[in-house]
Amino acid sequence: MRELTVRIEERTAGATVVALAGEAGMAAADRLHFELTRLSALRPRLTVLDVSGVTLISSLAMGALLAFAGGMKVNGCRVVLAGATGNVGDSLRRACLDRVIPMVGTVEQAVG
Repeated sequence: MRELTVRIEERTAGATVVALAGEAGMAAADRLHFELTRLSALRPRLTVLDVSGVTLISSLAMGALLAFAGGMKVNGCRVVLAGATGNVGDSLRRACLDRVIPMVGTVEQAVG
């Protein structure tokens, strides 16, 4: 089991990249929610959630992503998921997150 890491990086033109790596399981959902709530207070114009390093994602973690995206949208901000491949990408699509949060292949595509 690889503990979830959350790295937040501000980019140019108001974009912020949240790089997630490891297992976003049930035990990590509270931490993920906390980190995203903290970021939402800054209201970045664009937030890219880079999930390319995530090896597992639970429904609770997906809920944290949805809550964050919904709150940001209310404040006129955009959220994009990047790098969702393999089992994680399949799980996100099966849960229909791609209907709520736009998904792209890479961070560069989201920021570009």
